[in-house]
Amino acid sequence: MNKYTQDLKALDKIEEEWNNKLNEEMKEEEEILSIIDNITSNLLISKRIKSQINDKTFVIAYSTIELPIKYYDSKSKTNKTRKVMHNVLTVIDIDKYKIAQGRYIPLTSKCEYDTTHDLKANIRVVVEGWIRHITGTIKPEMLED
Repeated sequence: MNKYTQDLKALDKIEEEWNNKLNEEMKEEEEILSIIDNITSNLLISKRIKSQINDKTFVIAYSTIELPIKYYDSKSKTNKTRKVMHNVLTVIDIDKYKIAQGRYIPLTSKCEYDTTHDLKANIRVVVEGWIRHITGTIKPEMLED
């Protein structure tokens, strides 16, 4: 076997390894999106649910609340406050809750409610942020120039 053929076989092997890795990552992403969709749909039905993720049980609650936001009004040159709607996701890890025996503080994640989207999209944003946090995955995005 000549050097050219050996190089081609080596390149084919590298390409196959990369394709396998890419397929594995795509499968993981599909599973994460499925979990996000499932939790989002269940939170639309009930504001508090129980879910199992990676062999851990969580109690997940969603709500929208109005929070005061302080800002500076340049016209009147004064500090003002306005109320803004926020998505709030509260998550209890059942195992940690049982171990901590009353000293456990649930995770609370919040973000501003986007009025240009419906309730499902707003729930999905906060759920996706939490799921990607606990799974250690990020979603690549294209940034505009």
